[in-house]
Amino acid sequence: MNKEHMKISGRIRPVDIEELCAAIVSSVEQNTRLRLHGMDSKRGWSSAWCVPAQRSSKDLHALDMRGFDGIDIYEPEELVLRVGAATPMSEIQKHLQGNQQELSFDPPDFAPLYGGIAGTGTLGGVIACNLSGSRRVRSGAARDCVLGIEAVSGRGELFRSGGRVMKNVTGYDLPKLLTGSHGMLAAMTQITMKVLPASETSVSVLFFNLEPDRAVVVMTQALSSAYEVSAAVYLPASVATQAVPAATNTLTVLRLEGAEKSLPARVELLRKHLMEHGDSELLQDDESRALWSFIGDARFFATGERREDLLWRLFLPPSRSHHIDAFVRQLGEAYYFLDWGGGLAWLGISNEIKEKRVACEKVAAFALEQGGYGVLVRAPDELCGVFGGFSALGAVENALMERVRAAFDPDGVFSPV
Repeated sequence: MNKEHMKISGRIRPVDIEELCAAIVSSVEQNTRLRLHGMDSKRGWSSAWCVPAQRSSKDLHALDMRGFDGIDIYEPEELVLRVGAATPMSEIQKHLQGNQQELSFDPPDFAPLYGGIAGTGTLGGVIACNLSGSRRVRSGAARDCVLGIEAVSGRGELFRSGGRVMKNVTGYDLPKLLTGSHGMLAAMTQITMKVLPASETSVSVLFFNLEPDRAVVVMTQALSSAYEVSAAVYLPASVATQAVPAATNTLTVLRLEGAEKSLPARVELLRKHLMEHGDSELLQDDESRALWSFIGDARFFATGERREDLLWRLFLPPSRSHHIDAFVRQLGEAYYFLDWGGGLAWLGISNEIKEKRVACEKVAAFALEQGGYGVLVRAPDELCGVFGGFSALGAVENALMERVRAAFDPDGVFSPV
């Protein structure tokens, strides 16, 4: 292996498995660390999952994984896709759309949240962060669609797990373990995904001016109904007026998807099912898809001055999520919306707020009081380190996580930042 060939502008860029394994072994020997990246669109996101104990004074080098891209196998009739981990999502979606198929977990594009360009992320980044959009409440998370993974461990050893069908996943389900690992267990080189037929059309049912507690009831009834609601969100007025021009107050939005022939009947039955909550209006197809793209990508928090604000994701019991409205009013200089039928709350705090750490302590305490937890996904490093994802775990969970990391990366080669 030519080591000089691997270094590009201070980055280590292997072009095949042999070079990747050698680069990791070399890092172990030299007592340095490696930060995995593809298009680097989710660096801020991974930083949010690194607690201070995981930061190190060791020299840190960027391990550029863009040599592992391209579509290896795509069999539309078998609903299977195998690609290099660094394959851009835009390329994957182009191939899937050409065959009227999609990744069912509704992968969001969070690059603009960190000042990046929309559409620049890779599948490896999506899987490493286990990113799922609004359809998660019906179709499951990203990890539920991963069939197989090829990766190199922190020992520099290549391994493969899973296959091209769900029944091939036996014993330890390593694909699920690596999904959401934020590049701290292994360097993924190839990913096999389950794909599904795309919906022919989309319709959004809009309820205007509902209070948060009533909105949660509407979303819960809709998601538990027989009408196959694929997403449910509550938008306070500040968000709603940007999402839908006709909105002047709050919006509760339900999404239904499917075949053009059957969808209208389902929509009307759902509206009758929920008529006690007031009249509703519809957004059809292109307008509906545009709305859910705005919601799923959290685009409200990526525009204007809000791009500099602190940003939290709170995972709450849906039945208690409406309490966030009073909390945000009390906190001041903050705004939010609810996705996943109330199970996920996006909460932004103005960058102009004086006591940032105090405000974050209040948010973390609120999430805990409601029976959930929060992750600060955009903030200065010193705050992300305190309120990051792994810092929300308890002692038992942290101990288990460290045992898993020791099994895959005993020398602590891989770093999320």
